[in-house]
Amino acid sequence: MGFTEYEPDALRLPLRGPFGTLVASTTGAIRDEELALLRVAMLSRLPARCPDDALGYVGEGLSIERYAADTDASYRARLLDPFATWSKAGSPQGIVDQLVAFGIPDVRVYMDFEGHFSDGGWYSRFDVHLGPNYGALGWLPMQMPFKLGSGTLGSTATRPQVVTCKKIILKWKSAHSYPVRVVLRWPLTTLLGVTPTGTLQMPFKLGGGHESARWKIGKLFGVDQMFNMPFTMGGFIL
Repeated sequence: MGFTEYEPDALRLPLRGPFGTLVASTTGAIRDEELALLRVAMLSRLPARCPDDALGYVGEGLSIERYAADTDASYRARLLDPFATWSKAGSPQGIVDQLVAFGIPDVRVYMDFEGHFSDGGWYSRFDVHLGPNYGALGWLPMQMPFKLGSGTLGSTATRPQVVTCKKIILKWKSAHSYPVRVVLRWPLTTLLGVTPTGTLQMPFKLGGGHESARWKIGKLFGVDQMFNMPFTMGGFIL
C-alpha cells in the first residue's frame, strides 16, 4: 500500500468526504512519487544498481577513474570491488592493474634492486616498462615526419595519453617510492635517432637506434633538468 491509498484511509470520519478524500489521495500520490525518486537516488549510490550514466559519479566517490578503454560493463565491474583495488595501492601490482585497465596489456614495474637502471643506489626508485603489446591503443615507434621537441617523441602515443599514464603511476605508487621513467618496448623495431637516455641525437641515421622509447618522470634523474636555470629540485614531469 502506498501513500495514495493510505492517506485517505487514515482520515478521521468527519474529513472523509469527497473533497477530503481527493486532497488526501493527491498529497499521497505526491509522496509516492518522491519516495520512488528517493529510492532511485539511494540505489544510484551503489555500483551494482546505479544506471550507466551515474557510474562516473560513483567512481568519483570511490576515487577510481574511468579510462578511455572502459566500457560501462568493465567500469562497473571495477567499481563493484573497490577494496580489492585499493588494497593494492602503493604496490607495483596496483600500478600494473591500473595501466592494464587503461588499455595496456603488457606492464611490468621494476624496482631499483631488480634492474638498477640508474647510477647510485636508491631503494625507492623504480621504472615502469610497457609493451610490446599495446592492445587497442596500438602505439608504435615514431615515424617520419615528426615535430622536434614534442612531448611524445619516440612513440605515436598522444600527449593526453602520456599524461594519463604518468598520473596513474604517481597516484598508485607508494608514498616513498620515486618513479624514474616509463620505457616503451617495441617488437623487433628501432627508433629514429633516440638514445638510451631518451634524447634526440642530430644528425642521426634512419633505421638505427634502440628498441624502446622513454618518458621521463622523476626530475632528479636528468642533468638537463637540474642545470637549466631556474630549476626545482625534486618533483615530477607530466
